[in-house]
Amino acid sequence: MWGNSNTHEMVHISLENYIVSLFNIDSILEKVNFEALGVGGEIKNYIEVIKECNKESIKFMRAIVSNLDIVTSILNYCSSNADVKSASEDETNRTEKLVGKFFENTVKYMKQYGVQCDVSSLTNFSLSKDKTINVCKLYAIFTDIARTYEDTTNKVNREGERLMSEFREKLKVMPLPEQWETHSQKASSYLRTATAANAKTNLEYLATNIQRYIGENKREPYGLNTEALCDLYGKVLKLYLSDENAQISDELRNDYKRIAAIQGKL
Repeated sequence: MWGNSNTHEMVHISLENYIVSLFNIDSILEKVNFEALGVGGEIKNYIEVIKECNKESIKFMRAIVSNLDIVTSILNYCSSNADVKSASEDETNRTEKLVGKFFENTVKYMKQYGVQCDVSSLTNFSLSKDKTINVCKLYAIFTDIARTYEDTTNKVNREGERLMSEFREKLKVMPLPEQWETHSQKASSYLRTATAANAKTNLEYLATNIQRYIGENKREPYGLNTEALCDLYGKVLKLYLSDENAQISDELRNDYKRIAAIQGKL
């Protein structure tokens, strides 16, 4: 809620964040800045309820996080004892079991220092006396979502690279194009419909017309700024791949109008 903050599309999923949050749960008030929403007092009261319901796990994690030597030792111990013997239904289920194994190992390791904790108090985070969240299951679901998001993002990035490469190829003078569209494509001189899809289509029409000119005249049209045209297409393409119906900014519309003026020379 800070005025100079941006919201990330995806946040890195991390058990460390959960552990540190238990260690210093009061910091949530400051991090989210609930006071700016006028609900600081209400949230503070609710956090007190959460602290009471999770006091065993909070006390346990504070004993760990406050000793860096123990933290390092636990990580090494968990790394050496991370195998899950039972079969897993799928990748999500295996992740859930691995998270549970991590908490089991942590509790087992801390017993030698006289620090006790029930594993279930770590794997189940209580929102109230009668409502809990299964941390292992939630982590597994989030990890699955992140994995899908990463696969989708990679696919979109590859598609963007392909379209950008094809666009640049149309504007090459050397080597001269061996074939081109013989009929002129009607590209708008300005964008009445300011969606990313419409801007992308018209920029591609413009590039096709430029390619035809280069092929027929063996030179690029006078006044063509290839880099500016490719830069504009790249910005529009980024919006398009995120949401083809996204509205482009007035600045991009003006850039398009300025660059599209070269059509009068084609």
